[in-house]
Amino acid sequence: TLKVLLKYPQFNKFVVVTGKSFKSTKSFEKLIKKDNRINHQSSISEKEMLNKILDAALEIVPSSTILLELFTVGVPVITGYYIENQREASLFFGHQKTALVLGNMNFNYQKKLSKQLNKVFKIDFNDMIREQKEIMKYTNTNFINIFREVNSLANVLVHEL
Repeated sequence: TLKVLLKYPQFNKFVVVTGKSFKSTKSFEKLIKKDNRINHQSSISEKEMLNKILDAALEIVPSSTILLELFTVGVPVITGYYIENQREASLFFGHQKTALVLGNMNFNYQKKLSKQLNKVFKIDFNDMIREQKEIMKYTNTNFINIFREVNSLANVLVHEL
């Protein structure tokens, strides 16, 4: 991802957040030292992560739960999938225009990412963020309804015991 992003002088900062299990490589370390726009953060707190997300002009993430987290705060996103269970979500969110979609990120990733990054400079992200908020409005409602149903079912089961 960084190799592709570094080709775009329009981006003035890259924040790379990795977790505890991330194994750094020599090529990664070399990239970080090569360009002062890269800020590598590792194992940061939830609050720090939220601040990084809120400061972001664009996020590049797989179609996993992190994507939904980004939607809740309204961040422009490029997404795709690595594994089959992320595929449908990726296609759905692309169709809903809540994210730019790469498709399968295991194949031709750099080429696909470059193509989507070229679109970034021509898009009004306000439309994307509005669609994200709309999706999350229904998702939040669904979560609340599911919680109520589970809670109601738990109360029934307790009363039957």
